[in-house]
Amino acid sequence: MGCGAPAEEPSSGSPEPLGEVSQSLDWSITSVGAQWANFWWSVMPFTINQQEYVMVYTRAGGITRFDRFTPDGFGTVNLKQTTLAVSSDPEKNPVSIFMPYYVNGVPHFIAYSVYSGDVMFARINADGSDYTVLSRGVWGKGWSSLVSYTIGGQPYFIAYNVTTGQVHFDKISADGSGFSILASGFWAPGWSSIVTYNSLGLPYLVVHNGDTALTRIDAIKLDGTGSVNLNSFNLVGHNQFFIGYQALTVFQQGLKTYLMPYWSVAGDDSQYEIVEVSQDGTITRLGKAPWDGDFDIAAPYKIGSQNYFIAYSGVTGKVFFDKITFATATPPTPQPSQPWIWATQVDNAVPWGWKISGAGFQPNSTVGINVTVNGVPSGYFVGTNALGSFSATIVNLPCVSPNVSNWQVTDGSASASLQVKCTAL
Repeated sequence: MGCGAPAEEPSSGSPEPLGEVSQSLDWSITSVGAQWANFWWSVMPFTINQQEYVMVYTRAGGITRFDRFTPDGFGTVNLKQTTLAVSSDPEKNPVSIFMPYYVNGVPHFIAYSVYSGDVMFARINADGSDYTVLSRGVWGKGWSSLVSYTIGGQPYFIAYNVTTGQVHFDKISADGSGFSILASGFWAPGWSSIVTYNSLGLPYLVVHNGDTALTRIDAIKLDGTGSVNLNSFNLVGHNQFFIGYQALTVFQQGLKTYLMPYWSVAGDDSQYEIVEVSQDGTITRLGKAPWDGDFDIAAPYKIGSQNYFIAYSGVTGKVFFDKITFATATPPTPQPSQPWIWATQVDNAVPWGWKISGAGFQPNSTVGINVTVNGVPSGYFVGTNALGSFSATIVNLPCVSPNVSNWQVTDGSASASLQVKCTAL
């Protein structure tokens, strides 16, 4: 990210409405573009009393801005510009990580320098325009990730060193000014992205290695002393070189959790992907789309229950305020005596396949399944149970390009049809 000389800038510049961009049947994005200066290093949204704010920081002089999001979420209004430093020599030892956390609903943050180990715990003021230092100290050098999460409404965090694999599971003190180590040990080195989320009140973490594409989803232990692996898989971001993504962002809509890994490089190779995560850690890869520009930061925030994220390029200063909406894809409600079917695409690093289920057919009978994927027809037979329902997994039906698959199921006297998006993952 560029670190040019500080310059005055409008908070949201002259908006460039781009309108609704439908990426797939599973999600859509509405973007409004603006121009910021090109030296911001960190973008950290936070919430005070259901109002959204953002703190942005540059290593050039430690300049820090506090902005409030506009009601529509597509811009910000500047509240104050100040400076922030954790070291006596902020030019040599700038802040490398900001980690937000909440104490009794009040936003706080840890600011840490990987170069010197200097660290600061701070509370954001009630009007969202500044911060108050709670404590300062010196940790070891080299912590590459600090990621917060909650258990029972209390703040915890993970500290990880990407080079050595050293990891700490820590708990924030009641007043937010310090922490205690609950557990320490070693993971494999190389986890370049770590995100956490809560689902149904339970904490989870996702780690991703951008060099190898290896990804893990873990459930965090409720005593905060570690995690248990639920799923490990490869999340390839760049198909040509078979490597992973630059970073991960996580969203939640209703009871569903979505990952948005992204890969940002100069030229036309930048892209992002949407991945739905189930409660048990299994995933559904919904599709990929181009990542427009050299955006190296994607910072999520919410306006009400609506998900947004800031996409920012430190090279050009270009910024987009993006509203992202996920489809609530649920099986249709079966009607009495009216057959229905539901099909979903699956890709678990085994032959491509589809899961199809149905109900309302003749009990203990045979149904014929006719499916056309990418223009190629196939036929199958599946038996129904005593209630006239069936469920089957059909493999070796590859999807080579985004398309629509056509399904038709019949038991000889009644039939049902369905069109399903087919996405190349």
